[in-house]
Amino acid sequence: MNKPKIALFITQLDFGGAEKVVRILLEELREKYEIYLILTVRLKNIAPPEGIQTLYLNEFEKTGWRNFAKIPFQARHLKKYLEANNIPLVFSFLLRPNLIAAFMRTLGWRGKIVLSERSSPISFYSLQGRSGQLVLFLIKKIFPQADLIVPNSYGATHELRDILKIKTAYQVIYNPLDIPQTEEKGRAELNNDMEKKLDFDCFSFLCVGQLHPYKNHKLLLTAFARLRHLNCQLLIVGGGIEADNLKQQAAALNLEKRVIFIGYDANPARYMARAHCFVTATNVEGLPNVHLEALCLGLPVISTDCVSGPRELLAPKSNINFQLKTEMEIAEFGILSPVNDGEILATAMTRMYEDVDLRQHYQKVGPRRAADFAKPLMVEKFVQMLDKMHREVSSKF
Repeated sequence: MNKPKIALFITQLDFGGAEKVVRILLEELREKYEIYLILTVRLKNIAPPEGIQTLYLNEFEKTGWRNFAKIPFQARHLKKYLEANNIPLVFSFLLRPNLIAAFMRTLGWRGKIVLSERSSPISFYSLQGRSGQLVLFLIKKIFPQADLIVPNSYGATHELRDILKIKTAYQVIYNPLDIPQTEEKGRAELNNDMEKKLDFDCFSFLCVGQLHPYKNHKLLLTAFARLRHLNCQLLIVGGGIEADNLKQQAAALNLEKRVIFIGYDANPARYMARAHCFVTATNVEGLPNVHLEALCLGLPVISTDCVSGPRELLAPKSNINFQLKTEMEIAEFGILSPVNDGEILATAMTRMYEDVDLRQHYQKVGPRRAADFAKPLMVEKFVQMLDKMHREVSSKF
């Protein structure tokens, strides 16, 4: 019996959160489905899994904002490919693939279109000036053409459905967490140079994430500067466009010996397994994988109460549309702090440093919360969704 055909569509297979989900689905679904992988960009160093048929909409070219005019042409190219291979369902991830996939409907595509939105669009794109306003306009105009939108948080669903008024069906499916793999990565040794450089006998706050303005590491450094009276250090894992600016800020705050920029590391879990507290000052998230990994490894978490994922992870019984403004919250699975408030973030960090009982509590309950996102549970939700969509379209495609 022939397997049902589906296409997974994403920009590229690098090491981001959405890309991690696609790589999991490629491995977990290939026995059940005949999978075709669609990428907008070909990367030299990251090849698709062996045996997966792949289409590249661009050869080695990374597309920028000015190339949104290419969307209709790429949608036409994608439509022809899907029809030629009798593929009735496309499941896309991230902004550009989502816009291309949804645009196929205006070209007469009869198959199913499922979009996976990985962030809270208003919160994210409103920070990006005119280009962000263009993106929001395109989202409002094109996303309604989809048959189903699959956000990875209820906060993102709220922005799409209730604020942007995008009328279509929705189903939230959280990011799958590979718990055994995360635990194994946490046991990995540090390389010799890093082992000599880091002293985990000192209380260690850890931040993991791309050094990008929306992650707001500047606020984190400002907050950490308020902790001069405490015997602690801040480890920052990640690379990005803000690296030089942040190092200059740390120097200006006289924090060079207490803030250690580790740079990009493909396995941040080994730092999580050794640190004392995970902390982030980010302005916006989808459903952050690094929070999940920290919970899995029993690392207490402090996060800004940004839209949309942290509250859903750390205070799941609360109103997910509520945001802190004037005080921190000792939540069920971690501490939440208002966005863009360095003073309250410093207070939260001090509380975690001083309150041993609270840290031990979070060390105990974190893995329990992470288990709610276990890979088998989330993959099964994806399978049920794809099966339903495939049944609906196969009879008329």
